Amino acid sequence: MRSFLLICLLLCSPFLNAQEEKDHPLFPAFEGATIYQYEETSFEPYRLVTSSVNSTYTSSKDKKTEGRIFRIFYTMPTDKASVYEVFTNFKKALQTSEAETIFSCYGDECGDIGLFWKALEPARFQIPVYYGERFAYHAANFSKDGKAYYVAMVFGYGLGEQGYEIHVVEAEEMEQKVDLNTLESALNEKGMISVYGITFDTGSAQIKPESDSVLKEIANYLKKNPSVSLYVVGHTDDIGAVASNLTLSQNRSAAVVKRLTSEFGVNSAQLESSGVGPYAPVSNNASEDGRAKNRRVELVKRLK
Repeated sequence: MRSFLLICLLLCSPFLNAQEEKDHPLFPAFEGATIYQYEETSFEPYRLVTSSVNSTYTSSKDKKTEGRIFRIFYTMPTDKASVYEVFTNFKKALQTSEAETIFSCYGDECGDIGLFWKALEPARFQIPVYYGERFAYHAANFSKDGKAYYVAMVFGYGLGEQGYEIHVVEAEEMEQKVDLNTLESALNEKGMISVYGITFDTGSAQIKPESDSVLKEIANYLKKNPSVSLYVVGHTDDIGAVASNLTLSQNRSAAVVKRLTSEFGVNSAQLESSGVGPYAPVSNNASEDGRAKNRRVELVKRLK
């Protein structure tokens, strides 16, 4: 149980060093396991399976989060440990570290294995489906040093091969950096960008002074690209009356256009304001974090 003790030590330690093999610093490899595939992304959404999967399971039951994601697929000799042993090892380590289990299953406890693999597709596991001959899954979340973590693990054996894959989501809020390169990249690739650096007082369309740095970058982009036109779209959360939110979102988008043209010298022909109130949320209005994400200004590239 050396790996179990090592994980406990690292989860409790105030200082962590990433290993050369690119194990996640909180989850060293099980003894005998070697990395087959590694991926690290800066920030993206992620979904965890939350119960056994059968014909009634839908994606609405998934636990949704977002953050920096590590995906690490390990292979290991079958004579080192069984799937159940590796699964139990990590599960106990997380429980000892006071992690909260989201869902954990082994074998038939997971439900229909074919449907379970289907439910895992949004999370982009790389472990082969034929490893489902013997199969286990564990998902949990915990906090350390003021940061929230989610972890999802798949353990499997099939056709004489064995391995496991661990996904670690460092679920911190993204600090949006809005500059000329960010705007050009997002508008060229996606045709839109959500901007959170333009802020207003509650219920007001008066733009706060701290928004000027973001407005300046938008102006720089439009001046550099005089042939580009944008819709400036205001969005609100779902607190309050719909009619009031629609009016507020429209007034805010109009205020942004006015500020860009009157104070930052943008050609008015490049901008058109609109407001959709609470009708196009990007997150759940049931939480304050979700409502904060829904209160935004979007820049949408306009086709002439």
